[in-house]
Amino acid sequence: MPGFVVVGGGVAGMRAAERLKDRRPDAEVAVLSEEQFPFYRRPQLGDVAAGRLPETAIYAHPAAYYRSKGIDVRLDSRVTAVDPEACTVRTENGALLHYDGLVVASGRRRARPGIPGSDLPGVVSFTTVDEARQVLSLPAGAEVVVHGDTIPALELVRAAAGRGLAVSYLLSGQGVWPEVLDVDGQQIAANRMVAAGVKVVTEATPVAVVERNGRAGGVRLADGRMQEGALVGLCGRFEPAVDFLPEAGTGLQVAADLSTPWPEVVAAGDACAGGGFNWLRSWRQGEQAADTLLAGLASTGSAGAETAGLASDQVHVFNTQIMGVSLVSVGRTVVAYRSGYSEVKSEVFGDFYKKLVFDPDDRLVGALLLGNVAEAGALEAAVRAGTERRHLNASLLEQLFEPTYAPHFMGVQCPVCRHEIQLEPGATAGDRVTCPICGVEFTLVQGPQGLIARAAG
Repeated sequence: MPGFVVVGGGVAGMRAAERLKDRRPDAEVAVLSEEQFPFYRRPQLGDVAAGRLPETAIYAHPAAYYRSKGIDVRLDSRVTAVDPEACTVRTENGALLHYDGLVVASGRRRARPGIPGSDLPGVVSFTTVDEARQVLSLPAGAEVVVHGDTIPALELVRAAAGRGLAVSYLLSGQGVWPEVLDVDGQQIAANRMVAAGVKVVTEATPVAVVERNGRAGGVRLADGRMQEGALVGLCGRFEPAVDFLPEAGTGLQVAADLSTPWPEVVAAGDACAGGGFNWLRSWRQGEQAADTLLAGLASTGSAGAETAGLASDQVHVFNTQIMGVSLVSVGRTVVAYRSGYSEVKSEVFGDFYKKLVFDPDDRLVGALLLGNVAEAGALEAAVRAGTERRHLNASLLEQLFEPTYAPHFMGVQCPVCRHEIQLEPGATAGDRVTCPICGVEFTLVQGPQGLIARAAG
């Protein structure tokens, strides 16, 4: 019987393990996870840290579930070396495993080397349950310093502010998440932060973490300023955690089917080189990595038609929230003045803002939605197809930029994986819907800008 090893117990790794076992019940499947906790829904860490959700609610399944599926999940098992020639994996606790197929889904970590003091207790990247617990344990009014234009940084800011902590958010430039948000989007985000009591500090680049009694006590900035903090969030730069592989560098280079230069090895999620973090993409890649191993495609480096481009997808999609405001960005959302690109924008109305970006050939290459993201699914399809402006659905454009009381496109973000779910035209508040991706059931409730999703109780 074949034996498969999965390195990483996150969304990509666990999805790959379940897929392998579902498709090959006779196979032995072992998952090596560096963490001490079984698989949990990482996008909900902010809700745990803010006290909005009990920690137990984010665990997908009890440990007995994986045993019943025949999946051997080994926690506290950090992988130290993989020998692709011998097809072996070695862990820090001395275990040596042989494999017929290996899935590398080890995720990411804070980029190294970090600034001086970045290894002190009290410094977090806000990507684990342990770090969410640290936020939750802080006394009311404690100071928190956060740096980074990333989803973990934004989640940490929201969680800490929601707990009534004194949060300073450090921006390297003038605006929030400038790679994704234009000036209008940045202003919406900044306004929400200020309204929540967050101190937004511009032109602030940390150069060192300051020690106080053996722990982090704040950061020193490049211009000499100091920002005090009992907890320091360094969430600016992440890199694939693949140092156990020979010559992996800054991430595994993979083909469209997620195969690697080694025939028995595939990769998925943030272990792959390139692309920003995306929980939903990692979920899908976990499935594809398993399918590639089972189909014997790893040695060919060629993908089937339905999976081509999955690994090196050039249309980046972010589904998230900023201080409670739903956000979907598709493709290119920020363009330079006089670059030949054109934009069509709505007016900014509170937290509500929509924008389309067209290239010099008048093809849709980007979309930015804030507040109400009902049209995200249709816009993503149009961007991927390179649809010309004149061929865009007239009803879609009307709903985007003209007031309407009978929307043609209805959708909500899953409260867990942020997948944009298209709703039936007759959907109303109180309806219960199950996310087709992560399987979580939620209830539709009426929000200020339309229907939103709330985890079902």
